[in-house]
Amino acid sequence: MDENFLIVGKSSIDGAHEWLRCEQRLKVMGDAGYRTIFMPAGADPKVTEHWLNRADIFMSGQGVGVGTMPHYFMWREETYRKTGRYVPIVWDVDDNPDFISPWNSAYENFGQEEVTIVNPDTKVERLLWENGKGGFDLVRNQLSVKSYKFLLKHVDALIVTQPYLADQLRKYNPNIEIVPNDVDFKNHYRFRNQPQRDGKVRILYMGGSSHFLDWKFIAPVLKSIVAQYPHVRICCFGDIRRWAISDLGEEFVEDMQWQGDYKSFCLKMGTMGVDMAIAPLAMEDPYEAEFNRCKSCLKWVDYGAVGIPCIAQNEIPYSPEIAFGENVPDLLWDGVLASTHEEWFLALSTMIENPTMRETIGSNAYQTVFKKWNSGTKADEYHAVFERILGYSKWTGEVDLADVSPGIAVAD
Repeated sequence: MDENFLIVGKSSIDGAHEWLRCEQRLKVMGDAGYRTIFMPAGADPKVTEHWLNRADIFMSGQGVGVGTMPHYFMWREETYRKTGRYVPIVWDVDDNPDFISPWNSAYENFGQEEVTIVNPDTKVERLLWENGKGGFDLVRNQLSVKSYKFLLKHVDALIVTQPYLADQLRKYNPNIEIVPNDVDFKNHYRFRNQPQRDGKVRILYMGGSSHFLDWKFIAPVLKSIVAQYPHVRICCFGDIRRWAISDLGEEFVEDMQWQGDYKSFCLKMGTMGVDMAIAPLAMEDPYEAEFNRCKSCLKWVDYGAVGIPCIAQNEIPYSPEIAFGENVPDLLWDGVLASTHEEWFLALSTMIENPTMRETIGSNAYQTVFKKWNSGTKADEYHAVFERILGYSKWTGEVDLADVSPGIAVAD
């Protein structure tokens, strides 16, 4: 096999997903001497076409989805018919289409039923998603999910970040590579978090509206914490400040000002001056629990990359990765796991009262992430993934595309 093959990546959106799982991997490989090209969102179509026609593998981020991917199927087949050269398509995904949280913005295009919610404070019911309102269309969404599953089946390989999601998607495609979310210590995570040491203990919560239920799960615990430890502050990083103020009171909340640009996000993470972080998950509802299990442990990785000690939900995706518990010596813990409200309160109070414990766990987490999730050491590992993908691919005949217009279903 020719090791000098060219990998061309393409994104249709800007965001952390496309950077972490597409552009960063190809950049790391390119810096190591492998042949890679990444075409960002908004790239000149003629330039994109130029490199596609020279590609040995085409890699797409999840942002290239049901509206665009069929065009690449047609390009793949036309290239094969004209030249006899088959270019495999690999798709990086991080969702199970059968379980999209109603609190996630993707539910607008993939949700399969109307959703009624009850305000936990006022007990008033209202429709969160109503057919025909606010862009939510059940008929279109059924076609979108059908299209998404079709794409899962007909790409040559999938890349996901963790084993549980891989297991869920194998019914669509057996060719799955697991490549975790790695972080860039050379260019992005260049600063270590330093607590402010002003008498307050700052606990970081990161998340947006799609994590509303995660917040509502942990809010009662945090309310008890700030009542017992009035010097504690909950630092909100993301679109959650209004919930925190409503549940805890404004005097206990600090807004850390979200950074949407990934490089700015990494800089902010290393300079926030917090004492610890939390990564709770709402697991009571079976549907929401399955959505959460298919996600990655990226929050813990982000915290560890700057040395912030973290308490996380004792569930996939965190429990397989965090060294914690009776079988691990205390001095080697690189995180803390908690399940129930009682366990969360105990973990939080213990960490609040023990700055040395926080420092040890934060340092251990940094060492773990630096050794295991450091993208700068992964060029050969990434390249081996694409070598395997070349081996997966084979021509199986023309794919029957019913329509290639955005949002329209393709054939089973």
